[in-house]
Amino acid sequence: MMLKKPSLLTVLIILLFSASAILIYAAFITGTEYKDIADAGANKPIKIIGSYREDDGPWIELTEDTRFNPTSSDLTIKGNFSRDIPENQDLLFYVQRLNVSLKIDGIKVYSFGEGSGYSRILRSPGTTWIDYPSKGISTDSEIELSLHGTQRNIHSFFHMTIATMQTGSYSGLYVQMIRQNGHALFFCIFLIFISVIALLLAIIAYLWRMSHSQKSIALAFFSVMAALAILTDLNLHYMPLLITNPVVLSVLRIIILYLCPCAFLLCILSYTGDSVRKIVKTINIVMCTLTAVMFILQCFGIIQLYNTQLFYWPVSILLAALASGFITYDAFKYKNTEAKFLLFSLVPITVFSLLDIFRYLFLAPFPYTFLFGIGASITLTLQIFHIISLIKRSSDTEKQKLQLENDLFQSRIAVMLSQIQPHFLYNSLLSIQALCRIDPNIAHQAVGEFSKYMRGNIDSLSVSKPIPFAKELEHVEHYLALEKMRFGNKLEIIYDINVQDFMLPVLTLQPIVENAVRHGVMKLSKGGAVLIKTEETENMFLITVTDNGIGFRESKEERIHVGLENVRYRLASMCAGRLEIENKIEGGTTVKILIPKI
Repeated sequence: MMLKKPSLLTVLIILLFSASAILIYAAFITGTEYKDIADAGANKPIKIIGSYREDDGPWIELTEDTRFNPTSSDLTIKGNFSRDIPENQDLLFYVQRLNVSLKIDGIKVYSFGEGSGYSRILRSPGTTWIDYPSKGISTDSEIELSLHGTQRNIHSFFHMTIATMQTGSYSGLYVQMIRQNGHALFFCIFLIFISVIALLLAIIAYLWRMSHSQKSIALAFFSVMAALAILTDLNLHYMPLLITNPVVLSVLRIIILYLCPCAFLLCILSYTGDSVRKIVKTINIVMCTLTAVMFILQCFGIIQLYNTQLFYWPVSILLAALASGFITYDAFKYKNTEAKFLLFSLVPITVFSLLDIFRYLFLAPFPYTFLFGIGASITLTLQIFHIISLIKRSSDTEKQKLQLENDLFQSRIAVMLSQIQPHFLYNSLLSIQALCRIDPNIAHQAVGEFSKYMRGNIDSLSVSKPIPFAKELEHVEHYLALEKMRFGNKLEIIYDINVQDFMLPVLTLQPIVENAVRHGVMKLSKGGAVLIKTEETENMFLITVTDNGIGFRESKEERIHVGLENVRYRLASMCAGRLEIENKIEGGTTVKILIPKI
């Protein structure tokens, strides 16, 4: 018994529940804040029992409930470790954008970020795990730990440094990372992998000029940036284990954070309809310009991006809200289904981000941006599936396009065959045979015209783009030369060519001229005249084919009808032109080909 293939919606729902369950489980085993961060691995937590001083303030007893001043830039802790650190163990603690100095019994034994070890443009030594190999530290040893920050609002960094202090080995940190945050880490890496694959597929689709490829690229780029942001936030303490260069890690993290709003707005722009596209595009220009200016100022050391977040993020949120409002208007006012899906996919990340802000301000039970990570993961899952859907839709569109091209090719074959009727070939060859006896020179000329006419019809099979009018006129002249050879003075051809420098689809004029000859003037016993005229107006080029024959209707003969409809279709699809037919009361027909100027 064969199982029924699950629908895309079913797979999507399973993935969403799985992702949420994994992240929630990873969060609960993480614990609250950072006080138990060292319990998961072989490493053991350690504390400093003593007092601390912020800047030049008084000495205060250090406890588990201590909260540091947000305006402080220096923290000094003096005291003793809560237990001995044997010689074969390391002292480990997490440091984010802080200068560190460690003294034992009045002797500086370790420092980080002091001197010229990092770029002064960044004014930060970066983010890393301090690993100091113990030479035997007892509980009687006097410890002095000095932390200094050159940026604003670094009090949370002081808390993280003290909370993550532990003893053991550097390899024990990797054990912690796997046991404590492995689920979230692997899920984030999976999201990044899928997002990168989706981005590459979207780029390939764009290079192949597939439809929806620009939307796919914008959505995939936002997915990659959001996945990287989730990785750096949910695995904040363990990122130095993956990227060991402290400064590079700090730079990458701030770049990711600042590019996320730009990627989000570009994504919205790609889904916006014409009604509000100019406004959303202006918002994008403002956001991208602001980000670029801030990056340049950071490169010259004029500002520090970390210090500008209180300005940048409110502006980013405001611009994102404006763009979201306009795309919402476009989605529901003009029934933009693509925009509706984008809005639907953004609901999880929006709701969970608001909950994260509320949690951070009032509750703070989980690591920072945890709820944002859940919402972003759900949003990314939705968007990745949408990217795959867009790429599949583009592939289907390309298949349809190939089918249409094949149909067009077949129709062009039909047009060519409709021009080469057996009786025409038979009559032309008989005329040439007769001329071979009467006038070999003219017969030689007739063979040349016949071969050129046949070559023109065959060449038309390989031409898929409009050709110069002069080339189409040359093909018509070869055809009329053969007809003139057959009918002699009964057929009069008048050329009034005033303009030739324009393009038209191949085999557009020749079928119309043939209709004028065969079904117009040659139906009269005395024959008649065919006028081919071109002229130029302010907005278009005009070709007129007029005959004084009996006139004809499009439905009179099936082959005529098919030929004219084919000409109409190719004029409309290839150069936005049109075909007009007018039967005169007194007899004769006028056919006009109108080609707009581009």
